[in-house]
Order: sequence, then structure tokens, then C-alpha cells
Amino acid sequence: MEPASSDLLLTDLGPNRIAVISRVRELLDLSPAEAKHLTSALPLKIADGSLNEMHRLRGEFEALGATLEYGYTPYTPSPDPNSGGTKSGKPRIQPYWIFVYGTLKRRSRHPMARRLAQAARWVGAGRIAGRLYNLGRFPGLKKPRSSDDWVHGDVYDLSACPAFFDELDAYENAESPPPTPYVRQPATVELEDGRRRAVHVYRYQGEVSEDAFIASGSYEDNCDPA
Repeated sequence: MEPASSDLLLTDLGPNRIAVISRVRELLDLSPAEAKHLTSALPLKIADGSLNEMHRLRGEFEALGATLEYGYTPYTPSPDPNSGGTKSGKPRIQPYWIFVYGTLKRRSRHPMARRLAQAARWVGAGRIAGRLYNLGRFPGLKKPRSSDDWVHGDVYDLSACPAFFDELDAYENAESPPPTPYVRQPATVELEDGRRRAVHVYRYQGEVSEDAFIASGSYEDNCDPA
């Protein structure tokens, strides 16, 4: 029986790269720099929802010359999440991987960071395109403005405990409730060894002051020394 919903994965930009990247930018509300960065690491999950809606969206992208695939949930994780990539050399999508950069970092002393470290498998350190702001008790991730904007953190694999995503969602929204919540969105992480993977990340939706910009891209409050 065909599932009632699916994930839509962009697997190839096709000949009209600029038009496809522009549509991805619009769909995911990205900056030009982030849209270019994310689409350099395909496959990329661009949407999920009802099959009718995914069919409509797929047709829209295919009309631009792009190639897409459906990924029905629940996902089946890669048999070897530490392998280098697909046979084509493109990064694997890791639907159970999450990038954390603040109070959930491996070196953070926050109790929730310890819970995450106990529940999930630490993959390693990494970085994603973005700008980091100190909001006081926690940092906020915003879109990059240039190719020099990077945020540093840790990658965890939740494939053994996918329900933990619900706990993380609740934690993030408790820290900063609506109308300025954190929203879990797709992103591309670059690991220390150069591999790139599609992961989840929490982006801050509120306003920020440039005075609070963390130029190093690393939030160190309440963290053990590196």
C-alpha cells in the first residue's frame, strides 16, 4: 500500500541551475549564499507532506529541468553512516543526524546536552554556513551573509532513538517560545574530514542585534574547555 505522505528529495539541479536554486531558496526561505551552499550537497530534502502536494511540487521542479525522488517515511538509515558517500560520490542524506551549536554541544554543561550525549551517537565536530548570535542563555543561528560565515558545533546520530527529536523540539521551543521559536530545518554540515551531509538544525526565528554577533562562530558559554 502506497504511503499517504512522503519526503521530496532534490537529487540533481539539471541544466537550469540558477532557476532551480532560486526556487529552493524561495521554498525554504534561504539566503542566496545558503541556497547555493545547500544545493551543492545533493540529495537535499526540500519538502514533506501529502502525496498530492509532493506530486504537484515535483512537477514544478521537473518543469525547470531538475530531478527529484520520493523518500517515504519512516526513513531507512544508511547501513554504514560513516561511509564516504554514494557510488556517485554525492553526500548521503542522513535523516537522523542533527547539528547542534549551543547549549546542546558536546562540551556544554547543560543537562539537556548530557541527555543528548547519552541517547544518541556522537558523529563528530562539524560546521554549517550561518551566523551565530549570543542571545544570553543560548545562541541563535541565522542565515549566512557571505562565504566566510560558518557556525561550529557537533553532529549526533539519532537513528537508534528517533523519538528523541520530539524531546529536542520541545526543549528548543521551551527555551524560546512563539512568536520567536527555533524551527528545525534541513541544512548541510561539513565534517572535520571534509565530508558533507544533509542534517537537521534548529534556526532562530527572532530578531537579533549585530552587537551580539559571535565572530568566531563558536558559542562557548557554560562549556568545558576544548
